[in-house]
Amino acid sequence: ASARSAHSRSSNAHCENAGAAVPSAPRARSLCGHSQLRLLHRVVDSRLEAETYYMAKLSKDERSFWLDSSRRELGMSRFSYMGGSTGPLSYQVRYNLPKRTLHTTFADGREESSDDCDVLDFLQEQLRACQLAAHVPASVAQDTAATELPFEFMGGFVGYLGYELKELCEDGVGEKNRHVSEEPDAVLLFADRFLVWDHQHGCVYVVALVSEDDIETHAAGNSWLESTEVEILRLSSLSLRETLAERHQAMREVRECVTHEVPPMSEVVPVRHAADSAPGGDASSEPDMEGAVTGTEDVETDEDVHESMGVGEERVSGNEPPTVDADDGEEQEPSNSPSGPGSISFPPVKPTAPLLSAGPGSVPRGALPHSEGVDSSTSAQGGGCGKDGGSKDLGFTSLDSEVEYQAKVRQCLGYIVEGESYELCLTTRHRSRRGMRVDALRFYQRLRAVNPAPYSALLRCGPGLTVCSSSPERFLRIRADGLCDSKPIKGTRRRGSCPVEDAAICEELRTCEKDLAENLMIVDLVRNDFGRVCTEASVCCPKIMDVETYATVHQLVSTIQGQMRADVTCIDVLRATFPMGSMTGAPKRRSLALLDVVEGDARGIYSGAVGFLSLDGAVHFSVAIRTAVVTDDRVKIGAGGAITVLSDPQDEWDEMLLKAAALLSCAHAVASGGVVQAPTITSTVASAGAAAGGSRVRGDGLAATPDTIFT
Repeated sequence: ASARSAHSRSSNAHCENAGAAVPSAPRARSLCGHSQLRLLHRVVDSRLEAETYYMAKLSKDERSFWLDSSRRELGMSRFSYMGGSTGPLSYQVRYNLPKRTLHTTFADGREESSDDCDVLDFLQEQLRACQLAAHVPASVAQDTAATELPFEFMGGFVGYLGYELKELCEDGVGEKNRHVSEEPDAVLLFADRFLVWDHQHGCVYVVALVSEDDIETHAAGNSWLESTEVEILRLSSLSLRETLAERHQAMREVRECVTHEVPPMSEVVPVRHAADSAPGGDASSEPDMEGAVTGTEDVETDEDVHESMGVGEERVSGNEPPTVDADDGEEQEPSNSPSGPGSISFPPVKPTAPLLSAGPGSVPRGALPHSEGVDSSTSAQGGGCGKDGGSKDLGFTSLDSEVEYQAKVRQCLGYIVEGESYELCLTTRHRSRRGMRVDALRFYQRLRAVNPAPYSALLRCGPGLTVCSSSPERFLRIRADGLCDSKPIKGTRRRGSCPVEDAAICEELRTCEKDLAENLMIVDLVRNDFGRVCTEASVCCPKIMDVETYATVHQLVSTIQGQMRADVTCIDVLRATFPMGSMTGAPKRRSLALLDVVEGDARGIYSGAVGFLSLDGAVHFSVAIRTAVVTDDRVKIGAGGAITVLSDPQDEWDEMLLKAAALLSCAHAVASGGVVQAPTITSTVASAGAAAGGSRVRGDGLAATPDTIFT
């Protein structure tokens, strides 16, 4: 780094030679202040909901995180992680790619900046500078070797990597970004104190990083473990007042939108008061379905807790995660059983249309040679979420009108016909009006209630910036032993209303030529990415175009694995694979360049990655899709879809609308203080659904019934 950097006086290795592994470079100074660290932990037997703890204890921390398995699928989402920025070793880094500046904020309020930096090199050097001790002695806490803990994150960096960081990666080398993100290109928190929810075994791990040779940090760490355990047990004993009722109410409202069916009141769990469970409490209070507590004079409160909680949840026995003795180290089959209130059965899906009706060699309908470009002055026609359509009704404006988006689809088809690419993932952005104030925490609570996902996340990135994600897709996981895997999703269908229909939907997905082609292209792309950094014989596909069944959807998922070579690091793997191929196209390098030309705007956080880099070398990132960026006066939501030679411009527009719908509706509901609304879609989706007598489900399992949409 530059000599002007206040926090790189001992080494400049982390800002040189982007992309190069530097195992022999001098060790950089650890910004946490210690180079040898060890883990202390306690296990608390508690069914306390992670949401309750976050709202009670971390909601006021503007630099906190919650990697949230809000949809709990066995083998995919056993653990949830959360933590804040108040630990003594903690610090946050924010990276500006165009200026190459790295800004660091420490727990004690100090701030430092570095120039001419590559954030990926910085991460590599900091991970090298902090070593976890292999074994630790017994103490008041349950000390352990890191390898004995069942989860992957052992402390380290948590946050996001924005899409424009592609410029620092192998497929972006030599290609300068045409567009600049409005948000920092990366924000990561060094987490030294955090909690891990084990949803499989119903317990909470309280974990602290301490210096191996500093007695004071040991004492402080043990003290924090003890106080946090006491707080978890205290919160577990309180009656949690609002969340369950709000969640069921939201699902009730969405069901009414989708099916026009009013669920029986027995499905709505009544609000319970602290007095209901306290000895001698009065359980006769009537529940308030909007979450307001009546008879508050009977409620035992902790002023700070209930002022910040806003919501809490009592676990319902019917929603308990399965208790399985198997280790989570290997993938297990997802659940086949619909579960939870608000499960909805939809009418039959419309079969996929014929692919190339004009026969082999025909040009896709509406293909536009790329030389014709896109006329950005064209105005939107009809409804939907275009500039004159549905998202405007919700207080949002799309970057592209319907006409403009379809013109971009045709431009992509033109590139494909001319042989420039096989597949291009076209995206757009929806922005709220300036001045729309959305409470980010309320928005995320509503989103996780109505659209849970195995890789949901809440990232508080400092004042005025919050990332709310409900991603279903894994970008990259690297185990501590170097085994890498990625699970791209291309092809999704809803569950059937009976076994016969369910089997028919599975078979349709399994044989859909368009979905199979999209999936296969991304499989080849990820295999190529892994081939750069993994041993040649190790790259394989344990599952390829396999239909995985979950509570509400079937998905066409492929799993690509490889064993990381001994001469590369986890950062080298990131450089070789970022951004996720399912968000770019194939071939990747050329597709990235074409999309920069077509899209006309920076993607920012959307379609980047959200997750962690652990001190022991483990990495786990999801793809930043189904993701909203919330600032003080604006909400930004990205959406898009893969364009292949089989794509239809109208279908692609409709699919993009469906993918954005849940986030748009949640933002509008929170901003207006109302309920989740399903904006009307005019054009093809509604008419096609009506003609078929039911709903059509696009590639993400999002169903559209006549005049309504739902995710």
